[in-house]
Amino acid sequence: MHQFSFAQHPVLSEQTYDAGALYGYMNGGSELYNEYNFKKLTVKELNIGGQTLKFECYEMDSPISAYGIFSVNVFKSKAYDRLIIPEVSISDYQLQAVCGNHYISIINTSGDVAAQNAARDILKNFCEHNTPTDFYEVPSYVNVLNPERVFYINGQLALENRADSWLDFYKQLGIKSCYIVKLKDTSSSVMIYSTETADRHTIDPKEGYSVIQKKNIIYILKHEKNDTDAMKILDHL
Repeated sequence: MHQFSFAQHPVLSEQTYDAGALYGYMNGGSELYNEYNFKKLTVKELNIGGQTLKFECYEMDSPISAYGIFSVNVFKSKAYDRLIIPEVSISDYQLQAVCGNHYISIINTSGDVAAQNAARDILKNFCEHNTPTDFYEVPSYVNVLNPERVFYINGQLALENRADSWLDFYKQLGIKSCYIVKLKDTSSSVMIYSTETADRHTIDPKEGYSVIQKKNIIYILKHEKNDTDAMKILDHL
């Protein structure tokens, strides 16, 4: 069980939710979390320097599930701060992070620097009292593409939310989990998934798609007609 030590920050309220109760807390948005094997949510409202912040700690079944729900929840960040832990996303009103098998969301209402710093302090406090036994690391066969963004998809809802243009392929292939990678400096993206064997897979790509298989890893590139830079990236796999 994760521990909290917020004695220096008054706790205004605290609630916990299991998988069955999450639907009510989110007004119906719990299905996405359940795709990533959600276990328990702890919500605390804290008072820091006269400001109220909401601390949400989603306990997932594994670090990869925590990373996955983090990846599909992050939209726009003005900074990625990895000084505390490897995966942190910071915007004016929200800090999101992965700490082991926990997905953390800390929300403030003012959006000012003091509130953002308070959110960092809360995260640091949590991590000091909850040292994870394992951090999830994006596989090297994904990072080799030098991606701008990486989404770990573990169900259809996640894909519909963040990369719906891949939905037909996802259904056609009959897979559950995959990575969707947004390539830097291009409008292209890549679906990556692993197979149980290195047997050659037959995939009938549509126009604008290219397929490369490296042992048991499949890369499907979706590219614009003249996107030669994206094609060169796969040439070096």
